[in-house]
Amino acid sequence: MLIVSLLLMGVATFLIGLLPGFATIGYAAPLLLVLLRFLQSFGLGGEWGGAVLMATEHATEGRRGLYSSFPQMGPAVGFLLSSGLFLFLTLSLSDAQFAAWGWRIPFLASAVLVLIGHYIRVTVAETPVFQRAMEEGTRARVPVWDMVRTYPLVLILASGGISLTYVIFYTVTTFSLAYGTGELGLSSSTMLYCAMIAVAVMGLAIPVFAYSRIASGDAGCAWRGRCSPPGGPSRFSGCSIRGIPS
Repeated sequence: MLIVSLLLMGVATFLIGLLPGFATIGYAAPLLLVLLRFLQSFGLGGEWGGAVLMATEHATEGRRGLYSSFPQMGPAVGFLLSSGLFLFLTLSLSDAQFAAWGWRIPFLASAVLVLIGHYIRVTVAETPVFQRAMEEGTRARVPVWDMVRTYPLVLILASGGISLTYVIFYTVTTFSLAYGTGELGLSSSTMLYCAMIAVAVMGLAIPVFAYSRIASGDAGCAWRGRCSPPGGPSRFSGCSIRGIPS
């Protein structure tokens, strides 16, 4: 399924670069664009969750928080790569050239990253935790239901936290760019520089805070007692999502 989610995201992104404009196919152009964006979102949901699972289940004892922070750096790295390419194109091409074909280059170039990601996916073996669960037959029949029933408060807190994170992220990376160029009259390159700096700080801060959580011994985790048995590791992890008791 991880390969399917990767290909869904990659193919949808690549097809956006091939999408004809409104002058060619009329209202079908924005409709197809919205459809491809939905496909990107579905692929992102599966890919992000799968990446966290793989990182968490490969983690050594006591380092799940740090390992699970690495996939969270993905949006920052991806934004910096894509924005850097867009910035290079806007500075290298005229407005007419960029509007005609230049904007398609980042979407088409994403195929290279998809091929690299596919190679990594097919060469990485299943995690030891998952293999052990398959051998012992300890997988839950409906892992999502078990998670909702056993950890409702943790699920609500985690969902709220990640929702707040991405509201801020997309406000910086999308709304602010349109507002800065359209309402404030700033150049697109200036807004891209500002957004890239903000996202770079975010990306660097993620592993720092994850490591500080380990160094502090989970101090300050208000709901730790609900997700960790006394003297034991946290059970609320990617393992529980796949129905694997941790």
